[in-house]
Amino acid sequence: MVMEESDSEIVERAVVWQRAVAGDAVDWAAFTEWLEADSRHRDAFDDIALIDSAVDTHRGALRTLLRPSARDDTGEATEHRSTGRRWFLGTGIAAALALVVGLPLIQSQQTRPVAYETSPGTTRSVTLDDGSRFALSADTAVSVDHRQRRVTIVRGAVYFDVRHDPARQLIVEANGYRIADIGTRFSVDLAGEHVSIAVAQGMVIVAPPAGEPMRLEAGDAVTGNRDGSLARANVVPDAVASWRHGRLLYDNVALATVARDISRYTGERITVAVTAGDRGFSGVLVIGDGSHLVSDFAAVADLAVERSADRVVLSPKHS
Repeated sequence: MVMEESDSEIVERAVVWQRAVAGDAVDWAAFTEWLEADSRHRDAFDDIALIDSAVDTHRGALRTLLRPSARDDTGEATEHRSTGRRWFLGTGIAAALALVVGLPLIQSQQTRPVAYETSPGTTRSVTLDDGSRFALSADTAVSVDHRQRRVTIVRGAVYFDVRHDPARQLIVEANGYRIADIGTRFSVDLAGEHVSIAVAQGMVIVAPPAGEPMRLEAGDAVTGNRDGSLARANVVPDAVASWRHGRLLYDNVALATVARDISRYTGERITVAVTAGDRGFSGVLVIGDGSHLVSDFAAVADLAVERSADRVVLSPKHS
């Protein structure tokens, strides 16, 4: 006989999963299986992620709110004997009670956009107040207006998993492009003047800098420039933002695009020689710790690697 989980057990497990996801040390297959096993699992995870995101956003104000101020019998200020408060602020999740008490005092800070950024080789997950989530790829920067539900991508790639709510659109802006969503899963990749948008589930409306808005559904993708010129394509939904699963998937993609993606994980400046022409690349690269990406790509694409102090140049091998 299988014992039904208690609410406290579900919450404790949700905390463990939230920490794993936030640190990108997660078994995605096991996580998905746990979410789908019981509807209460998804609700608990969303609640924990929401609390942790709010604590992260207001961490500075919470430190002030929770600064020790107790006094002993002599009237002298004292520190709490327990180390719990330091752990409290270190983990974020346990600060839920303080957040509930102190949020009315600090909520005005939400009027300003919040910046989120990842360094080369690292990723990050952020949760909005309704439980919607977005994941930042390596070397990515965004600005988030939580009240207006507006995300501005400064650079890099972001994957969005938005809860369905027709009354609360999420707006994503990138290099003059405006993507409106009411509940779907999609990715936006900003590299220089190029913006790539791909939909894994649901539907989004894309308004380019010039021209009419367009509707993209699951399996649709579009790449555009700052001038509004667009190229539409099809994409396998499961391949959208494949970097979340430790892989980079390509289907006849320009070599320069692959080099740019790899640079996000290695931190190196990687360029493709003009002698490579407009060759396309199809294949799968395993990210790992990023140290083998250049050599793996070069081997599969039959490219030579030339390293200097400030860059890596990939060029066709001479026959």
